[in-house]
Parts: sequence; structure tokens; C-alpha cells
Amino acid sequence: MPFGRLPGSITVSYSVAPLPFRCDGPMSRRISQSISLTPELDRFVQTLVASGRYQTASEVVRDGLRLLQERVALPPSSLAQPPAPSGGHEP
Repeated sequence: MPFGRLPGSITVSYSVAPLPFRCDGPMSRRISQSISLTPELDRFVQTLVASGRYQTASEVVRDGLRLLQERVALPPSSLAQPPAPSGGHEP
């Protein structure tokens, strides 16, 4: 079993091509990353892409990470009580 892989999970690799336009902002440089998802999370990502809301799985992951980034940036008092485990995703 590869390092960091959960039993029953699948490994999903995402590669991002260079942007087709000049961009000097923080999103101008993309790094390819390989992540492991449970089958349930993979289905969730694929459902969001199939719905047309997102063009690629990478967009889904980036949007989710942005939301997490906002949540983590909350004042320390709001992070004192971590949310109860929800099995890897929220309803």
C-alpha cells in the first residue's frame, strides 16, 4: 500500500497545463499534485464536473481548498472547537 493511501481509497492524479494567457497574479504558477480520494469523494467530484458547474476535477479541488483556506483563516476562538468528524465530507 503506498504511503498515505487509505484502505478502500483510490488515487487520483491531477495535472494542470500552463495557463493560455499571461497572468502575473498568485494563480499564475500551477503545481501538479497527486492526491488520494475515497470512492465517495471521487464520485462527488465527478458529479460536480458532470453537472457543468466545474470544467475539471482540478477546479473542484481548488474551490474546495479555497473554502478550507477561508475557514482556517477565521479568528482562533472560532477554531477552538473543531467540527465533529463527518466521515470525510459534509452533507
